[in-house]
Amino acid sequence: GLVPGWEKRASHEDFSDGDDDVNGPSAPHNDDDDDESVRGISDNEGEHEERAGLSENAKGPAARQSLAIVKPTTSVPGYVPPETLKKALIRVNKHLPLDLRQPFVEVFTPLLIQLYGTEQPWSFDLSSDRIMEFFHRHFASHHPFSSTTDGRKIILKLAEDVLTTWRNKIGQVTIDYMENTLICELDDSSPEYISAWCHWALSGSFKCRPFYYRTFIDADDITGQAAVKTNIFCHPIIACALGHHLGRINILPDHLKEETWPTGALIMAVQSVSA
Repeated sequence: GLVPGWEKRASHEDFSDGDDDVNGPSAPHNDDDDDESVRGISDNEGEHEERAGLSENAKGPAARQSLAIVKPTTSVPGYVPPETLKKALIRVNKHLPLDLRQPFVEVFTPLLIQLYGTEQPWSFDLSSDRIMEFFHRHFASHHPFSSTTDGRKIILKLAEDVLTTWRNKIGQVTIDYMENTLICELDDSSPEYISAWCHWALSGSFKCRPFYYRTFIDADDITGQAAVKTNIFCHPIIACALGHHLGRINILPDHLKEETWPTGALIMAVQSVSA
């Protein structure tokens, strides 16, 4: 039944006292704490409600708070690794250490072009190990950077960009020459005539292609005059394409220039004209 006098018990009585106490004795009551916020010390009566509202409505980065301050560190001076290294965004002036940026552009880039310019395009060895071995051979002092996972990834991506740009530029040079010079020399600049001329120039074997020769006069069936062909692979359009390659490696100091002929670059120049 009801305990006699129950209605006289204070409404603020602590029910943790007595036999029902499972948490141990309660802390002594302090009257000075009556006005303090339940969530912490504060003199702003509505502060905890405001914070609760912000937490409920926060989205994205505002919903996540961190007390940690991240300071990227590295043993390589001038290099700060990004949080997420995206291959497509890797750039020389952003991801290489400061003391490697200029040597990479002025030395490693032409060295790499020179190396592949002496090899046959269809047998290029573009393996990661070969490129890294080539880098270490010429830049051994930067091994602390290139030996890291991010460093290797950065160098390989930039080397890939160098070779891709080099090959694309050889093709673009031939297109520019054809548009600005070769077509202007034709008897007719109409699209139909240009198409017919290109079809004729590409017909037959490679020995019959006029754009391979410095001088080319086609045979005359009426007079029986034989074709005149001199200076194979010396047409200006090929010279322009090959000249681009030579210009890229000409900045190398003499002691780094190879004596091997740039046969690969010449083949690429010829192929770019035929394409």
